[in-house]
Amino acid sequence: MSSPLSLQRAQLDQMLIAHPIFSGLREGELDALVDAAELRQLAVGEALFLQGAPGTDIFVVLSGQFRITCASPDGVEVVVGVIDNDGLIGEMSALDSEPRSATATAAVDSTVVQIPNILFRELVRQGHPAARGILRLVRHHVCHRMRMLDERIDAVFLPAAEPERTAGLTRDRDVGEHR
Repeated sequence: MSSPLSLQRAQLDQMLIAHPIFSGLREGELDALVDAAELRQLAVGEALFLQGAPGTDIFVVLSGQFRITCASPDGVEVVVGVIDNDGLIGEMSALDSEPRSATATAAVDSTVVQIPNILFRELVRQGHPAARGILRLVRHHVCHRMRMLDERIDAVFLPAAEPERTAGLTRDRDVGEHR
């Protein structure tokens, strides 16, 4: 079972400042985050959250690795992603307030910072630098996922074996649109 780590406030502040999401922040800009955040350590195989559970927090990965899985309609677990050090997990539920779309499980012993969504939303409302750092990473994740999905759709619907059907289509890689 995951356990909160008892670190002094200054230690958590230093861990977050060292993380790429927050590295550009000045002293004092993480105070609200450090006050509300919880440091958690998970053992290999331990679930951070389950698919379908309420999404109440965002998790910043300080160390370790997480497998992101979804259950198929017939109950088979499908790995849909891997999140490593410096990653972000649970951001979708923070943005849309929907239940978790996947399960996150520690692939190795891992440490995360748990940020309550209510705090994240307040930081966004205030235009806080910490929220901007998180949103930059969310933007990167969403764009990466959309590009991957675009490529998979192309592979299925625009096969190389049918060049006569795809000759007039070009792909704008910068925005991921088809013309």
